[in-house]
Amino acid sequence: MMKKLFMLFFLGGYILANAQVAVNNDGTPPDGSAMLDVKSTSKGLLLPRLTQEQRNAIVNPAAGLQLFNTTTSKPNYFDGTAWKNYDGTSAFSLPTVTTMPVTFTPGIGGSATGGGNVTWDGGTTITARGVCWGAENPTLSGYHSEAEGSTGVFTSVIYNILPFATYHVRAYATNSAGTAYGNDVSFIAPPFVIGQSYKGGTIFYLFPSGINGLVSGLNDVPVSPWGGSGINVVTSDSIGAGLYNTYFINTYCGMNSAGWACSNGASGYGAFLLPSKMDLQLMYNQKNTIGGFVNGIYWSSTQANVNEAFGIDFTSGEPVSDDKNTYHAVRAVWYINDLW
Repeated sequence: MMKKLFMLFFLGGYILANAQVAVNNDGTPPDGSAMLDVKSTSKGLLLPRLTQEQRNAIVNPAAGLQLFNTTTSKPNYFDGTAWKNYDGTSAFSLPTVTTMPVTFTPGIGGSATGGGNVTWDGGTTITARGVCWGAENPTLSGYHSEAEGSTGVFTSVIYNILPFATYHVRAYATNSAGTAYGNDVSFIAPPFVIGQSYKGGTIFYLFPSGINGLVSGLNDVPVSPWGGSGINVVTSDSIGAGLYNTYFINTYCGMNSAGWACSNGASGYGAFLLPSKMDLQLMYNQKNTIGGFVNGIYWSSTQANVNEAFGIDFTSGEPVSDDKNTYHAVRAVWYINDLW
């Protein structure tokens, strides 16, 4: 017994004196460059085994600290700033996220509400979460919207969708390990309706396809002359012709014109147009739904002759023609979808 104690004290003195340790079966001294030199042809070095949660609970880990992550089944080291795998990649896991069913208000087209549930942050901070949509298995390279927060249930707006089209949605969550996606959920976008608020105005007409139509501004632009008296401006009175009519009015009649007032004085979205004669009649038919009109004549973008243009009397709904130099009320319109 005394002999064994003597050997232990001797070994301890050797370790303290030399500040180096060799662990082997053949008595080989430690390499001069190593504090600990482990040598074996049949066994390995067993690092401390911790779950990712246990690893993350280590207070002020030292740079170079190593362990085996049983959550990811990978050895990790701390680089002084963050935990890393031995190949230098992040030693955290991707988040876990599921996609929630899409909801929308019946009869209100153009948008919907998606969402998800981040059930695990991957052991590190969630830096972004939200939903992406488009074709099957959409990613962040396409349309997406972001929601605040980290773990738990969230909702996010889905926009720029066309009625009757099928869209796929996936929730996503991002941390330092990358972006994870939830399951793919599909839905059919709801239709637009007359009177719906959209793109800063009110929908007052839908084309037969149902995926496009005309939106009225909520307020008049400054009263203006039609412009270009004595100039023959080729226009049309058909539904939706305001785009081309306004272009030609602006080209030939310049800044002092109703077309220019719409293009530059309206507050809304998309291309601001002076409505054609038929557009204006449709607008009058929905004037109570749209609101904000005055009693009197509103200019259309349709020319009557070189000296006169058409308008609608919003007191009676009757079409009129008047001198292009006369100042009348103006209300701009734009398309639901500019690419029609």
